[in-house]
Amino acid sequence: MVAVNGFGSTRRNFVRQITVGAIGLKSAVSSAHPEAAPAPALQSGQGKYGKWLKPLTFEDWQGPFRQITRHTSEFPNLHVEYGTPAVAGRIGTPEVHDFDQVLIFMGSDPRNIGDLGAQVELCLGSGREKHMITTSTAVFVPKGTPHMPATTLRMDRRFILMTISNASQIKAAPAPAPAKEYAGEPIAGLSLMRSKFRDNIPIMLWERKGAWHYGAQNPDDAEGYITSINGNSGTFNFHMMYESINKGPYRFGDPYKPHVHAYDESLIFIGTDCNDLAKLPGEAEMCMGTEAEMERYRFSTPTLIHLPKGFQHCPLVIARVDKPFIFVVLQAFGN
Repeated sequence: MVAVNGFGSTRRNFVRQITVGAIGLKSAVSSAHPEAAPAPALQSGQGKYGKWLKPLTFEDWQGPFRQITRHTSEFPNLHVEYGTPAVAGRIGTPEVHDFDQVLIFMGSDPRNIGDLGAQVELCLGSGREKHMITTSTAVFVPKGTPHMPATTLRMDRRFILMTISNASQIKAAPAPAPAKEYAGEPIAGLSLMRSKFRDNIPIMLWERKGAWHYGAQNPDDAEGYITSINGNSGTFNFHMMYESINKGPYRFGDPYKPHVHAYDESLIFIGTDCNDLAKLPGEAEMCMGTEAEMERYRFSTPTLIHLPKGFQHCPLVIARVDKPFIFVVLQAFGN
């Protein structure tokens, strides 16, 4: 998401513009349209654009998972699911499928988001090459590539496992038995350079997202960390950004004008309490539609927002942060 803010004020001035139960868009609306008071914020399913906000519902105790949610996008061939394993042990069996997929092993501590808090051994390829995952990691699985199981050898705290698939339905077949199974030690760290799958596990570089991260007109600091996950010629075209939101209020986007993208985009708001992923410990408000419309939608539960290409949206305001949570921007598979 390209977010360039036009709020030339200090954090203190910005906070003064936030009233109880409302997001600080009143001044922006009233200055553009002095005669009109801001309409009440809407919920998912309401208004003209509420269909694009999808609250996420979770199933408890599904197989090895303590909780899991699944969502098939209105966009062609995009399926997202994520959950948290209940205990250490094996997840899945060797499988292969006819669509591209990205696995995200995501730490659940937003103040140390790069630390997975576990040791996971993941098998990749026809020989079931073993990779040891100990940090927040993305794994690109091109269609036809055997992969799994993922075996959690040690779990200091629960983590989040997300799969993003270039498919509208998830169907997998058992992977053929290897002619020769990998017998070496698990690959990790610098030893990844000798792996045939080194392009499939890109290094995730974390940046402290301080004040002015989105430009001089955004002095606020959410005290989080941010990384971008990119495919390359060795895998497939894919882009995802995720960051921790540790402090509010915080805003993405010019408060006076929406913006558009030349690609489909999905925004996902994820709680990090692995005892109850159904909670989002804060509140956000998203503007949808043209500058004249600017329908405001408020939500305080885990939510996925679809933004079709060419659709006007923003600003997005993080109004309240009770506990840190994760914000994902997904431009998947060809976007």
